[in-house]
Amino acid sequence: MKNKEDVIFYKKNQLSLNIESAISLICCQPELVRINNNVNIDLFEDNTALVNASFMQWGMLSKVTLSTRWKHLQLTKTVLLAEREKKRYSLYMPNNQKYVSLVGNSYINGDCSLSELGIRKGNIEGQYFEGPYLYSGNLHVSDKIMPKINEPASNYITSYLNGKTSSHDSIVNFNAYKNIEINHSFKEKTLFMQSNRKIVLEKGLLKGNIILSTTDTIEVWPGIELKNIVLFANTIIFKAGCHQTLQAFASRELIVESGCEFSYPSFLGCLSNVSKLKVSVDKGVLINGGVFVYSLNPEEGSTIFTLSEDATIYGKLYVNGDLYFKGNIIGSLICNRFAYSTSRSFYENFIVDGIIDGEKLPKEYASFCLENDEVFKLKLVAICQ
Repeated sequence: MKNKEDVIFYKKNQLSLNIESAISLICCQPELVRINNNVNIDLFEDNTALVNASFMQWGMLSKVTLSTRWKHLQLTKTVLLAEREKKRYSLYMPNNQKYVSLVGNSYINGDCSLSELGIRKGNIEGQYFEGPYLYSGNLHVSDKIMPKINEPASNYITSYLNGKTSSHDSIVNFNAYKNIEINHSFKEKTLFMQSNRKIVLEKGLLKGNIILSTTDTIEVWPGIELKNIVLFANTIIFKAGCHQTLQAFASRELIVESGCEFSYPSFLGCLSNVSKLKVSVDKGVLINGGVFVYSLNPEEGSTIFTLSEDATIYGKLYVNGDLYFKGNIIGSLICNRFAYSTSRSFYENFIVDGIIDGEKLPKEYASFCLENDEVFKLKLVAICQ
């Protein structure tokens, strides 16, 4: 009996190590699951250590479920993976034949890809450049066309915002729940909680394999804990002081009030085929992961992202419209143009008291890739229960 228990213990450890090896292999070779969706990985190429890996999109992340077995023993593990590009620019803008002008305490640290006119010192109504330097890094000439967000992620978000669901979803009516205390396992079907009216999340818990969707508005207050879930709505509002780890996508407007904090890996965005989209991030906000405003038909003056002073985005920010910018970006910024307004005038491609520092972001940091990026590697960012 003891010998049998020892064998089972040994085999469980071996199966666990096989899954960890498969995760490492997938992270180094993303094409294994990105192309095939479902693949059997033969770790030693002799059929002695087979691991099945199935891939699904989970917001801006990849959700990979791995399973392996020996006789009657089976082990399953679900993980979330983020993407890492091979070449990261601190600032990328399409080649619009215009300067980028820095004013106040602004600077850019890291390589940039811009118009050949590059970066210069500027002034706005008596305010001049006072930063330590304009930029530190190499300047490259960019393409004229703004890159798009990768199709797997944009298609996934668009589909849910348009009211479609997946065969992997278990659909329930959110309004039928009186108490919100749900921790839903990733071993089960996704709990898709839907509504056709405004949802106010004031207290409770939503954790795990959950999608919350409404055709109206979702309002999130500090009293509720949201962990690894995904929100979809027409408008999403995070009230002041929220601390969450999640993904949230709106089809019209996303508002983050002052003092909110989103831990890694959190992804927030606004995506639609209309041009009038708006994302606003207030003072003192910290977002660790990625943020975007992405119109499939962008227009200058209509597709808008506002990053207020003392707000920090750690990771990647993508804006294919106008960026009103006075905060901090630790990582990578991809935007169409900068916008700055005073009571007297409108200034194009001026950064006033804004910092872009890609060198402070670790090289192994993973967020999301664009269509022209090579998905160089994947990185394990969460182990799902």
